[in-house]
Amino acid sequence: MKRMQLGAYKQKILIGVLLVLAGFAAAQVQNLKREPLGIEQQDGIRVVYQIKTDGWKKGVGSGLHYVEKLANAYAGMGLADENFEIYAVLHGDAGYWLLKDGAYRKETGKDGNNPNKAIVERLIQRGVSVELCAQTMKSHGWEAGDVLPGVTLVIGAYPRIIDLQQRGCAYIRF
Repeated sequence: MKRMQLGAYKQKILIGVLLVLAGFAAAQVQNLKREPLGIEQQDGIRVVYQIKTDGWKKGVGSGLHYVEKLANAYAGMGLADENFEIYAVLHGDAGYWLLKDGAYRKETGKDGNNPNKAIVERLIQRGVSVELCAQTMKSHGWEAGDVLPGVTLVIGAYPRIIDLQQRGCAYIRF
């Protein structure tokens, strides 16, 4: 008799656990059906990316890839390019991404053109300020003529980033 009572008790616990799991699964399905949370700030958005790591994504520098992805995300939410300011400050190991083809080949020892040239051009056309640290240039022996058109030269990455943060830019690091 005791054995049957224990078996019935185990069955009740198992049924309870299954009901809890079923409820959890149903809640997860409901979460999938919900709309993602949007953004409240629709204008005056200011962002500075510090890009110094030499990582690659989809054939271009990853920092540049994600800058473009953010600009595209805002556009997908219906924001015009004028509603947000994005600054991409490159230095250190990522600085060479902003070189013209000849300087890029010399710096990397690779054949072919700078694969970042097109994305840099697209970003600048959208109003993104693509900037290169003069200290990085100096340490590599690059001249202003080695840098892609439209790239802004800044005295130093860290002073620039600090200045932009103090002027209200959100900070993202790559």
